[in-house]
Amino acid sequence: MAEASTKRLNQAAKDLNVGISTIVDYLTEKGHSIENKPTTKLTAEQVTQLNKAFASSMQDKKEAEKVSQAKRQSEQDAAAAHARATEAARPTPPPAPAPEAKP
Repeated sequence: MAEASTKRLNQAAKDLNVGISTIVDYLTEKGHSIENKPTTKLTAEQVTQLNKAFASSMQDKKEAEKVSQAKRQSEQDAAAAHARATEAARPTPPPAPAPEAKP
């Protein structure tokens, strides 16, 4: 895994799929003193601790994104198949009569 760098509290919460207050509570229990503000900067050490502690939440988020993406793709495929079927079922208009030549 890539080396953890500093992050904002809000970004860490999004990446780990947990709430800001959950992160603040966890780090407070571990002896870190941080403010409960989205713009609070976390050190590389804190980010590493959070990644280890909330790895399962991050994995759940990735799996949910895969399922969501697969569902969107199947819906798009179904819509495209329906559009093709509708187009094939539409009757073709008869050809326009040829204009008569004037003498």
